[in-house]
Amino acid sequence: MFHPLLTTGLALDVVGLLLCLAGSIPAARIIVGRLEQSAQYALHIEEKTSRKISFYTRSAFLAFVLGTLAWVVAIAVVLPGEVRGAMCATGVMRATHGLGAQVLLLKGLGLLLLYCWYILDALQRSIRQAGILVVSARVLLLTVPVFVLTVVTSLRAVLRLDSRVEVDCCSKILENAQTPDFGMFLGQVADWFWPAGWIVFGGVVGLIWFRKFRRKSMTSPRVAGLLGLTQWIWVLISAWALVYVVGPLCYGDPKHHCAWCLMSPRYGMIGFVLFGALLVTLAESLDIYVCTRVTAAWPDYLDLCRFRIRRAFFGIWASMSVFLLSAGWSVLIFSAQSG
Repeated sequence: MFHPLLTTGLALDVVGLLLCLAGSIPAARIIVGRLEQSAQYALHIEEKTSRKISFYTRSAFLAFVLGTLAWVVAIAVVLPGEVRGAMCATGVMRATHGLGAQVLLLKGLGLLLLYCWYILDALQRSIRQAGILVVSARVLLLTVPVFVLTVVTSLRAVLRLDSRVEVDCCSKILENAQTPDFGMFLGQVADWFWPAGWIVFGGVVGLIWFRKFRRKSMTSPRVAGLLGLTQWIWVLISAWALVYVVGPLCYGDPKHHCAWCLMSPRYGMIGFVLFGALLVTLAESLDIYVCTRVTAAWPDYLDLCRFRIRRAFFGIWASMSVFLLSAGWSVLIFSAQSG
């Protein structure tokens, strides 16, 4: 099924892959130059090609992000109205025979690697250092096979998607659901104490690390790793709360555990804001960890990394605030509408 929006996302992925390949060729030359040629020749190649790599790969990063956004909007907003039996993206994903989930997994892995490269590239653009350029080139080469698989799997998913075959979705769950047991429903509301506890825990730990990172201990990889692990655990618990607590409260049905419905128009597509805030938290915590590792290896980047770490902390706090406010208001508004 070649829907215009899916086709646009696939075309953006192909463009991104071509740009990534264009950037990986000079990246491979850098690594080969460091291994087989003299140090002076390698440095000459690095100075000559670093800007070319940066331009191509940053453009590829933008293309992949836009392609991923087009893919998610298509399956969450547009296609549920065209696939028989689909109430949300759950039905659309089933219509791809499991390939849709593979596409999202590969896209997530590829963007994670490419974001690591982006952080390293941003640092080496400010202060030229041969070592960090070689590391970023290796990370870039790792992303190429991932995005090749992504494009191939995306094409297979588009070809396997059949809007004429009826699929089971959240509509089947609602049709088969019995009268809700409101005693059980109120009991499940108590599950808020678990995610709320983790949210408070993450906030308190984040405040402690914020005060600690203002000092020289901010360069410790152990501290950064612990901070990143704390934030990633907070994100996992928050994502669980969205599916099993916030979602059922918004839907008015304790049996309705679906993350995709929050992205549908009938719920104001609030899921894009909620999951987007969690993704920002993951990205900023990754930025903190990469910067501390770079500082440990190349002390020349200390001041620059301190600035990025402080900015990342503000980004984490902003994304956590957006998530909590959006989740709270969603529960109040949509639970009132569902009665």
